[in-house]
Amino acid sequence: EQEAEAEPEPESTAARPAPESSLPEPGLLKTGSGPGSDGEDVAKRKNHNYLERKRRNDLRSRFLALRDQVPGLASCPKTPKVVILSKSSEYLQALVSAERRMAAEKRQLRLRRSQLLRRIAHLQGR
Repeated sequence: EQEAEAEPEPESTAARPAPESSLPEPGLLKTGSGPGSDGEDVAKRKNHNYLERKRRNDLRSRFLALRDQVPGLASCPKTPKVVILSKSSEYLQALVSAERRMAAEKRQLRLRRSQLLRRIAHLQGR
């Protein structure tokens, strides 16, 4: 999780066409014709960057919230995402197992209670 913050993300070159030698700025190719298209491209890129940053921050905060819900992970500030996911899965499996065990125990206790109530009623009827 913290590893992604430490390394700057490389810009994708796959989305950009190869620069031509006649263009003054190879990194900023025009996609439209007419005035204002450069400004629109910059605005679109800024908006895209903002939305992507927001998405990454949201994802990071959700991983931190998940980490804080798993016993044993809340005290580890630099837990990798894969560990958060695997430990969360293990924890959920343990919770499901415990819930099934408790539900079976509850059924047994209800059965025992009804047997004891019938016995009390029988003994009081004598």
